[in-house]
Amino acid sequence: MPRVGIVTDSVASIPQDLREALDIRWAALYIHQGAVVLRDLLTAHGDAFYEWLTKANELPNGQSQRRRLPGAIPRPHRRGCA
Repeated sequence: MPRVGIVTDSVASIPQDLREALDIRWAALYIHQGAVVLRDLLTAHGDAFYEWLTKANELPNGQSQRRRLPGAIPRPHRRGCA
């Protein structure tokens, strides 16, 4: 019988302990602010990310189709590892 799994993106904000307990895989989305590019939950973390937002001159946006680079499609992660 095939195994069924859950895959979500990082915007779902499922706590890490719950993702691990339920074996949920996730894909970290890209966050763009001008020339700065972060990866949600990998290079953009909680309080530090919100502090960064308070100093931003423009709001960041997610990766759009026109900005996607070849080979830059997020792949699912386990346990928050890149």
